[in-house]
Amino acid sequence: MNEFQDRLIAESAAAVKSFSFGQSVLASTFYIGSVSAMYFLIRQAYDWRMQIVIVVLAVGYVAFKDYALQRQAKRILQGQAEWLKKRRPQHDLYVPLFERQGKYVRMKRACFYFMQGNLYLEAFNQSKSGHVPQESIQVPAGVDLRIASLIVSDNAGFLDGTGTLMGQPYAFSILHRPELVALFQPFLIKSESNNQGE
Repeated sequence: MNEFQDRLIAESAAAVKSFSFGQSVLASTFYIGSVSAMYFLIRQAYDWRMQIVIVVLAVGYVAFKDYALQRQAKRILQGQAEWLKKRRPQHDLYVPLFERQGKYVRMKRACFYFMQGNLYLEAFNQSKSGHVPQESIQVPAGVDLRIASLIVSDNAGFLDGTGTLMGQPYAFSILHRPELVALFQPFLIKSESNNQGE
């Protein structure tokens, strides 16, 4: 399972990267247009050299932003994994959680993990800039944590899950891997409306 854990962390870090060629071109074009318009309005001497400087700065900013997001995701993943090793040394597998909005993917400040055949959610008190959690709360699967569904997402790279956490609706995404599907299957709760329809 250790090899699978290492692969899961590496693939999770890669999944967070927000780089999309189309989005990067669109963002660069927006920045170039905005800065060019402001420069043109403020100063009359707007020449081709200034245009090149603006283009280079905009493209550099977009590339740096994508790189920084990926690096931050790696640090968060490593921080959460180290936290679990220290606090829950008997855990079997750490499963990072994601929040997805369209093509944008970001890390949740929580994770699932398996320990002695049971499923738990660990919610971290973690600052946005910090990668090491300050404290955490453990919630075992059962009354306070219920997973109602795991559905393969449109791009097939993620499993989108729904359920309840402390009685409140809870949505999450995990990487779509056959090993994870098999591990989560016993913890899916069939809703009463599904049972009535069968």
